[in-house]
Amino acid sequence: MIFSQFIISSKNSLTLPRISIIAIALTSWFSSAYADETNLKVVTSIKPIHSLVANVMKGTGTPALLIKGASSPHGFSLKPSQSRTLQNADLIFWVGPTLEASLQKPIASIGENAVSIELEEILEEEHHLNADVHNDDHKEDHEEVGHDAHAKHENHNEHKHNANAHIWLNPDNAKLIIHEISHELGKADPKNAEIFERNANETILKIDALISEMENTLAPIKKDGYILFHDAYKPFEQHFGFQSSGIISINPEVKPSAAQIRKLQNIIEQHNVACVFSEPQFGTKTTSLITQGSDVKIGTLDPLGFQISNGADLYFTLMKDISNAFAKCIGNKK
Repeated sequence: MIFSQFIISSKNSLTLPRISIIAIALTSWFSSAYADETNLKVVTSIKPIHSLVANVMKGTGTPALLIKGASSPHGFSLKPSQSRTLQNADLIFWVGPTLEASLQKPIASIGENAVSIELEEILEEEHHLNADVHNDDHKEDHEEVGHDAHAKHENHNEHKHNANAHIWLNPDNAKLIIHEISHELGKADPKNAEIFERNANETILKIDALISEMENTLAPIKKDGYILFHDAYKPFEQHFGFQSSGIISINPEVKPSAAQIRKLQNIIEQHNVACVFSEPQFGTKTTSLITQGSDVKIGTLDPLGFQISNGADLYFTLMKDISNAFAKCIGNKK
């Protein structure tokens, strides 16, 4: 009734873009208004994944976050309260052992009664299934018909390489993750499955808008060189067409040697390096040493959202901050 009256009273003054915005807002309102509070206890590992899950659960509940503040997923020890959270979980969303090796045993033991969703494995399977479909036309005529895709995936895992695990930094991956979150939540809580699906669709539309905004921010940047604090940004670089000139440390917990620092200084001298990026939890001591005696700027990238408040908006803020940091540090080189 309210909706009908609104359309009647406003139909002469609304433009199509404004109608679209109102439609999205009303969809979100209906999703929230008719959602049931879920009894699911949902646990997430790191802040970007927590943000994506929070978007899908909007109006039904709030997921718990294990790794908070400036804690690193590379070497994380559970506190007793966090162990209890894990023990009581129904669903656990985490990236996987490539990034969060310290969570592998606790999830398998303390969280053994929960459904564990390893997102890097899901994405790897998705990418290989897509590759299988793409290569269908090139198969031999005698190849076995109907070969099971999961068997292919298991066979591939025997030779699994140590892929970059910062999967959320590619927004296309984030959209696939959103689909998986909605699917798993819907299976565990069927009465709210429609709400999860609506929220997922709305979040994917927001990610599409985010991609356009980031592309506009990054488009004017000259492809000048830059050096990263550690090798966390391949998904971002692959999506947006960037490539670093060097990496300070493969493991951010290990300080680079004098020889490594000299090698990076040589890269700065010999290539058109505009910026050396640090990360907030590691400070700028190392980057200052590398850039000493040059006019190269120091920027800061925060791939985990350490400095951003937890919640549904974190993922969008994090990605905008990264693109803005690139634009500010690389794009302003004279």
